[in-house]
Amino acid sequence: MRRKVIGWVCLVQIAFGVLSAQAGSRLPAQILEVDDTLTLDEAHERYGIFAPRSATATATGTRDDRPNIIFIMADDSRWDSYGVNGAPSWFKTPGIDRLAQEGANFKNFFAVLPLCTPSRGTFFTGMYPHRHGATTNPEEIDCCFPWISEILQANGYYTILSGKLGFDLDSLRGFDDYLVAVTESYSPAKYLISTGNTAIKVVIGGHTTDIIKNYARGRILSRPPDQPFFLVMPHRAPHVPFIPRPQEKDIFDTIPMPYPDNAYKYTKNFPSYYYPDNEAGDSIVQDSTYRGYFELLAGVEAVTNEFLKFLDDTLGIIDDCLIMYTSDNGNLKSEHKLQGKQLPQEESIRLPMFLRYPKWFPEPVEVYDVMGINVDWAPTILDAAGIPNTFGMQGHSLRALYQGEVRRNAFLYEVWSEIDKDKPAPLANQTPAIRAVRTPYFKFIKSFCTNNVEQLFDLVNDPKENTNLINDPYYQKVVEYYRCLLDSVRTVYGDFTVDTIIKCSLNKVDYSHVGASTDPGPIGPCVYVPSDVDTSFEVGLEPGDLLQPCEVEVYTLWGHVVYRTRLMPDAAADRLQLQITLPAGVYLARYTCGTARRVHRVVIQ
Repeated sequence: MRRKVIGWVCLVQIAFGVLSAQAGSRLPAQILEVDDTLTLDEAHERYGIFAPRSATATATGTRDDRPNIIFIMADDSRWDSYGVNGAPSWFKTPGIDRLAQEGANFKNFFAVLPLCTPSRGTFFTGMYPHRHGATTNPEEIDCCFPWISEILQANGYYTILSGKLGFDLDSLRGFDDYLVAVTESYSPAKYLISTGNTAIKVVIGGHTTDIIKNYARGRILSRPPDQPFFLVMPHRAPHVPFIPRPQEKDIFDTIPMPYPDNAYKYTKNFPSYYYPDNEAGDSIVQDSTYRGYFELLAGVEAVTNEFLKFLDDTLGIIDDCLIMYTSDNGNLKSEHKLQGKQLPQEESIRLPMFLRYPKWFPEPVEVYDVMGINVDWAPTILDAAGIPNTFGMQGHSLRALYQGEVRRNAFLYEVWSEIDKDKPAPLANQTPAIRAVRTPYFKFIKSFCTNNVEQLFDLVNDPKENTNLINDPYYQKVVEYYRCLLDSVRTVYGDFTVDTIIKCSLNKVDYSHVGASTDPGPIGPCVYVPSDVDTSFEVGLEPGDLLQPCEVEVYTLWGHVVYRTRLMPDAAADRLQLQITLPAGVYLARYTCGTARRVHRVVIQ
């Protein structure tokens, strides 16, 4: 059923012209397999990978004043690994910190599904994973949803991808030029590289972290002079295996690695699948893991610093750029003796989000009162490019959230079970599907087990999520509220399906009062409004339509009714005006007056 619904969305998008007019670049018909191992310069000498590009047909002929847009993504990097977010004193990140110190540091930014492919799918589409279809690793984006690269390309941007895609190469679209890692190795590695109307697959010597930066630099130098550019730089680092650049290898050997003060197992009210399926190794294993992680991240810092100096000192265009730095997901590193990135703990879902754009943030700011989510990445880019969000994207521009034009008081977290059905327990990881709702005050988590498995954490008084309050008698009204809120948020975002329910339970159940606080925070109606936007639109009527009662319904493109009313006869009316609160997007307004039925497409910007 889920696939059928998504397919119907695609038909609706095509029928109403929601997709971009230009299909976007696909892989060329001719891809040359190169047997040699080359440097980037050698690849250019042979195949012209840095040949100057002329403007596309969509360019205006004169350089407009829209910003260049640069999106830099680390892989598996926690939010607290940077100087501006409290990194260890010995780990310096002046280049990456610069983006926050000269722009905005969104302190509360999260991944709605903290895994590589789902998070990257959310970047490209501006949608939740259950909408775009890539809900686990590896999986592809469903259907015909437009990518942010296609949209910008169709609107006059020169588009570049340099780094890790996260999908099959056949799914690549919307990029004029690209260097995409084909293999998972760091050095050397094979890449697919565009060469004008063709492409080559070739092994390039050197470390991937350097290759990504050097290719991006070369393509910017040879960009069309009359187009703004959109550059996506998704690093592979600091993802395992921990193979750093030579200049960072062993640089932290004499430094003790951080180890969390709550590196102990939950002892009460914890899901049975936590241990051993998601259990971290001992402190020796963690020490080695963190050492490799920081070595790789030091390489990302070094090339980011070099790249920013290139934009500023060499080209003098840094202030003409919107630059975003983030990660696809976080990573648990022994908190509660847990590891990995798909669990809903803060260490897993919380991301760095630094945004430098003087037009929006002329002075540096630390943003605490906005909950941003990775569904906001693409809408933020649309906002900067001056392109209306008419593509069904489910997030909001970070600028609009910061300025209070829209407000988010909760968001949905989702994870789909990754059980290997070919392996019997205990060989297969038995982690179930999970849904959670997070507000500034609490996080409520529901695991889809054969028994009732729920968790409630007080984020104000217990930010490290050490105590599950689900059975605390003082918090039962809060629990009831958040159960309702989770259902409401799932409904708003169209999350109606959950995959396999597995055998799991809540272990060491304790009903005694162990709460961290007697203050439950604000409790109100649990019907969730994703953002507060006062919206009004008019629908033209035919003569006589309102001579009888009219039923009016407003749908999302996925068929979810968001507004319904009944209008009584009014012979004098020639217009129908509705004033409702909806997030930006594309809607279908249908009204039925007797036998007359009309449908109008409504775009809210």
